[in-house]
Amino acid sequence: MAEQLPTRIEAVTPAWLTARLEGRYPGLVVQDIAIVEVIHGTTTKVRANLTLNAAGLGHGVPRAVCIKSNLEDHAPVSMSHGLYDTEALFYRDIRPLIPLPAPLCYYAEADPRAADGTSSQGFILLEDVKAQGATFGANTRPVSVDEAAAALEDLATLHAHWWAGDGLDRFSWLETSHGPGTRHARLMEVKGGLPGITELLVGAPERAAVMPASVLEPDRFIAAYDALVAHEMASPEPRCFIHGDTHLGNSYRTTDGKLRWLDWQLVRKGRCFRELSYFLGCALTVEDRRSSERPLIGHYLDHLRAKGVAAPSAETAWGEYRLWPMWGLYCWIVTQDYKQPREVVIETIRRFAVAMDDFDNYGLLLG
Repeated sequence: MAEQLPTRIEAVTPAWLTARLEGRYPGLVVQDIAIVEVIHGTTTKVRANLTLNAAGLGHGVPRAVCIKSNLEDHAPVSMSHGLYDTEALFYRDIRPLIPLPAPLCYYAEADPRAADGTSSQGFILLEDVKAQGATFGANTRPVSVDEAAAALEDLATLHAHWWAGDGLDRFSWLETSHGPGTRHARLMEVKGGLPGITELLVGAPERAAVMPASVLEPDRFIAAYDALVAHEMASPEPRCFIHGDTHLGNSYRTTDGKLRWLDWQLVRKGRCFRELSYFLGCALTVEDRRSSERPLIGHYLDHLRAKGVAAPSAETAWGEYRLWPMWGLYCWIVTQDYKQPREVVIETIRRFAVAMDDFDNYGLLLG
């Protein structure tokens, strides 16, 4: 590309957007961009109404769109986290190929990654699902067991599409979950070792108060996390394409009540067990998880088999699933309040910490 993608909202002008879209939609001209809403956070979401010429409308480009990029003050630092270009590349390369509904995308691109491998800016132009009547989820509004079962059917369809990783190697930008050298494989180092993990686990009293005492052992957390990474690297179980961040804040419901997924920033080539543990931990109350997780995993496996996949046995799946709550806990103890509402963070930390205690994660991983 001749120029880097913008990092400020004011740089996204009608002329700039026209130049990006006209190659795909010949003759299109964006005449005006009227901002409806700006949602700040880890990523910037700009809901806007476009004024398009007749050619643009004839191509089916909608007036109501959502621009998603990193247009925040923290962009120079946060673009190194591997979120923005990954999602843009997902929408550019993978979204047209997957059987799972996700928002329609009209433009997606990423700046080239730096020579040292750090990631860069991404820019996505999506349909505005909110303007279509969609409503958005939150972990503090858990789904029913039946709704979780329906969502697992969709995830089974997604996972089956590239089961055993067949065809995923063509996407050179797609990381392997907890693969050697990846950020997720060296989180303890990234977060400053024992002092950093101690601060995350016990440094915020309102968070520590919702976790069982058995979990609040930073040295064991680090050792168990390293053991989980080693297990994941050595596991012979097949990898597939995973969404990677299936918490309900990344979901929306269409007007017919169906649950769909947003925020494909952490897509990975990984094993399904990480996705199962994370989704059920985020989506269900503790009581519903405890009473229904084994039948729900069986339901998921049945749907994998219906898609022609040689799915793992129920016992293998159960054993692998029980290892992963600490990953969910880690994801949420590193989540700052400005990235998610405080009540969502506290409740999600509680659910994963309780699951760790239920399964004796430290004992399972450390013996």
